[in-house]
Amino acid sequence: MGLAYYLGRRQGGPKRSLHQAADYAELIAGDNGLARRASADLTKTVLPNGKWLILMEEPIAESRLRKTIESYDLRSEHYAARFEDADLRTLRQYFLESLPSRNGWVLDAGCGAGRDCEALMRSGVRVVGCDLSYGLLKIAHSRLPSTPLIQSDIRALPFRSMSFSGVWSCASLVHLSAGQAARALAEFWRVLKPGGALFVTVRHGTGEWREACRYMGERWFHRYSEADMRNALDASGYEIMNVTTEVGTIGGDWVNVYARRSR
Repeated sequence: MGLAYYLGRRQGGPKRSLHQAADYAELIAGDNGLARRASADLTKTVLPNGKWLILMEEPIAESRLRKTIESYDLRSEHYAARFEDADLRTLRQYFLESLPSRNGWVLDAGCGAGRDCEALMRSGVRVVGCDLSYGLLKIAHSRLPSTPLIQSDIRALPFRSMSFSGVWSCASLVHLSAGQAARALAEFWRVLKPGGALFVTVRHGTGEWREACRYMGERWFHRYSEADMRNALDASGYEIMNVTTEVGTIGGDWVNVYARRSR
């Protein structure tokens, strides 16, 4: 059916939707109060323990995230080719072994041009991909025409709670502030089934930096330490399985995190 289901509004553009595949409908939230609330109030996030986390830095962070997505949309082909050859086989295998079942759905949260969606599917799992960049999603659709792909903010996922056996988030949180990342981790926890596995990888370090070019727009990045990630996962109620810092296949040091929703 092509792009099995598409949800969301492009900045300044119309809402777009295509046919919904029958085997995918089970995941879509009909009345997702948490997602609606997160979308309506981007100065707060609710953690699994029911407490609200107030975020004061959001206006600047939201502006930077919007500019980053605009850059990906502007030069989607460039970014897709740039990261196509990243070798994540070892990380992916550990994640697959952590899944409670190979029969459940896996969410590629921040799927970009579909590189990891394709690799996970080849490993025998059912995959749904989501990303905020429509340009990258179009490339993903061209390579994976039968894979469900959604334009969605990972901080307000349009899925029913406890829908996924695993969430794979490769370099997606690098464009989010600490507060934004906390919201995304809370959403990952919500959509994971009890026992579901989470993989997250982020750039190691502290602070943020900006890449800018006349023809590419600008992208903003945030660095995280192992302690940052442990604290964020603890706040969202995860059972932490493993946290390591390693040199990434595209250069730089990366914090690789494996966790589980234990309840």
